[in-house]
Amino acid sequence: MKNENGQVLVLFIIILPVLLLGGACLVDSSYMLYQKNRLDNINNDVLNSLKNQDDVSLEEVQRLIKLNDESIINDNLVVDQNITIENHLLIESIFGKIIGIKNYRVESKKSVKRKDVERLVLDVNHLSDYDNTNNYLIQNNGVIYDNGLIFDEASLLIDDVTLDDSYRIEVAFSYDGDGQLLEFNNLLVKIMNDKLFVNDREIYSLTSNKLYTLEISNKTIYLNESSFANSIDIDNKRGALLIGSDFKGIIKYIKIYSIGN
Repeated sequence: MKNENGQVLVLFIIILPVLLLGGACLVDSSYMLYQKNRLDNINNDVLNSLKNQDDVSLEEVQRLIKLNDESIINDNLVVDQNITIENHLLIESIFGKIIGIKNYRVESKKSVKRKDVERLVLDVNHLSDYDNTNNYLIQNNGVIYDNGLIFDEASLLIDDVTLDDSYRIEVAFSYDGDGQLLEFNNLLVKIMNDKLFVNDREIYSLTSNKLYTLEISNKTIYLNESSFANSIDIDNKRGALLIGSDFKGIIKYIKIYSIGN
């Protein structure tokens, strides 16, 4: 009986360090997982706060990270079409010191796609500011006034326009008769029999003397914020932009945007 008790005591003495070591590893592992989740959450919060901003700098990314935790070490920060964060934390071991482990390293890598940023590359917004200079040529019977350009079979020629692969053309107009509204290489927008056509594709029935906003992008064609058709594949992204030809009405502005990051 005494021998059995002694054997149990010896076995307990042998197993006890193993149990303590296992418990210590479990505590440290749980603490590492907590710190890893915390680091991931910080990076996600920073990315979500920046992804819809037009201008994002590396300094701003780093500032927001450090604002959450000064001890975070940033290994790689990238701002282009995406915002990417790679960083790590050095976590002091709780029980690992028993076996000589002073710190644990927890790492995080997170990335988010930035929103499409529009850059205005052409703005003929106040046509009264323009005359027959600076590549703008108002021809025939165009009459300028404060709210736009009155067309009576007139035209506005913008000599050299370049579109990026991702673009948006915006024209605000009202009409008082049939005619060609816009032409750029193989893109043709015209009004005929009170209907708007884009490259001979009927888009919408119009009402004379009502203000419309037409948007043509590399993705979709909109009229007054309603989508009506897929876009036109413009063959050549550079050329002369002709506004108004045999067109009667008012054009308030023409804007062209480049879309990207």
